[in-house]
Formats: sequence, C-alpha cells, structure tokens
Amino acid sequence: MRTVQLCTLWAGVACALSLVGCSAETASLTSPGDCFVDAPCEDDPSKTCKVPCPNNSPAGGIAGGTGGTGGTSGTGTAGSAGAAVIDVTGSVVEFVDATFDQTVPYFDEITVHAEGPSGEVTAKSDNGELQLLSVFEGAQWIWAESPTPVLGFAYSTYSRPILSAGTNLVVQVVPVEVMQDIATQINVSSLDQGSAHLVLRTVDSSANPLQGVTAGGLSGASVGYDVGPGQFFSGADGTGSLGLAVVLNVAVPSKGTATVSFTAEGNTYSLEVPVAPDSVTYTDVIFDASP
Repeated sequence: MRTVQLCTLWAGVACALSLVGCSAETASLTSPGDCFVDAPCEDDPSKTCKVPCPNNSPAGGIAGGTGGTGGTSGTGTAGSAGAAVIDVTGSVVEFVDATFDQTVPYFDEITVHAEGPSGEVTAKSDNGELQLLSVFEGAQWIWAESPTPVLGFAYSTYSRPILSAGTNLVVQVVPVEVMQDIATQINVSSLDQGSAHLVLRTVDSSANPLQGVTAGGLSGASVGYDVGPGQFFSGADGTGSLGLAVVLNVAVPSKGTATVSFTAEGNTYSLEVPVAPDSVTYTDVIFDASP
C-alpha cells in the first residue's frame, strides 16, 4: 500500500518538500490546504511564513465539498508559525439532499470549534449566523458539533474550509435524514448509534470529480458510490461522475482519526481523516498527479 502523509500543520506536524503529498514526483493524495512549507512571506520577504507546497493549492478541491465550506482562498494554516490571526463571520448551512450541492441556512443549535493561538475557539449558532474570533487564517478542520444528532437535525460534521479575513465563512452540516436516505439506497439497515460516517468527494488537482476510485480499509463499515445525482449503489465499481464515496457505520470509540484506503488507476493510497461518534466527516480528497 502506498501511504500518503497528510501534512496537518495545525496539529504541529512539519511538512517538507520531500514528503509524499508535497512531492510532484508521484501521484499524491491530500485534503485541501494540508501541505505547507517554510518560505519568504509575500508581504515581507525578510520573514518566514508557511506557504502551500508546489502543486498543492490550499484552495484545491473547492467544488461542493470543502470548497463549498470555505468559499475562500488564502494561505496559512492553523497552528503553523507565521499564520495570521483573524476574526471571521459567516453562516451555518445544511445540505438539502444527497446530491450535496444545495444548502439552506441551519437554524438549530450548533457549536463550531476552530483553532486559534490560545487553543480551541468555539462559537455557538442557533440562527444560521456565525462569528469566530481570534482564529488562525488558512485551511483547518472545523468541528460543527450538534447536540441533537437525530431525525430533523444535523449530525456533528467535520469539514475543512479555508478561513480568510474579509470573506464569508460557510460551515456546512449534514442532516441525519440525508445519511439515512443513502443508507436505505445501499441496503444498510440502520445508522449505528455512536458510529462515524464519511462523505468523500474524490477530485483531481483542478477540482474535477474522479470516476472509478474505490474506498475501504475500515472494518465493518459499508461503502456506496454515486451512480447519479443523489443516487448511491454499494455494488458500483467505484466513484461515479460526481466522484463521491460514502462510508457508513465506522466504529469509533471516541474522537480521533480513521485511515481510509483508496484505489485509483491501479495504485493504492491511504489518508487519515478526523472522525467522532455520531458524526459525518465531509471533505474533498485530492489526487494530484502533476508531473
């Protein structure tokens, strides 16, 4: 298995050009904005800042998935030296259905968790509006925590937007009924209490959906792939025209990470994503085969 290292600087993991996921020598696999290296700051070359690795734009994969959650561009990442500290305002929205391309404001209670220079920053929303103060600029995992992961409400949702000063932040959450609709389509009898679920949009470095990618490696979980807008089938050979893979009932005892394996064009990759009980992790997964 070809393991691709995820450079999450907000967690304090350093990234160098020689790491897979930053190197252009082979195909690589990342989430948007994961890989940064030290380089002269754009506004002051005498200082050192974190900048995106070559061929790994932080705004990559902006279509529908994490791109929709961020809706922004910019550099820097939470927890990295040189990242700006900003205040952001925005909104909390929920997906309308399993097409994952339309949203409406979410008016129920959500607590949004982000990272700033003093650690975790939280903000509550129950009116669809959001304000996060003193958070790191750039790409980071956002945890939108729902107190009521039941029908009529949203699952707690991980996503990875790019926070940028002066740009509206959109935090997306996934309704329970959307995931139940997918479960019915792929013949999963129930969404197990305490399990995590993944919605993974596979794209190339230009944010184009990839077909024929398979996902797995999570014992006991069920996988389905898009076979049309809002339609999923567990017997498909891989992702369809939308590049979507959905993984249901991932056993997780607590908040942590899960390693998902992918097969694309005969190559096997793996990627860690954050997970939590009674949650959905919604992100783009970028396959970068730049020469």
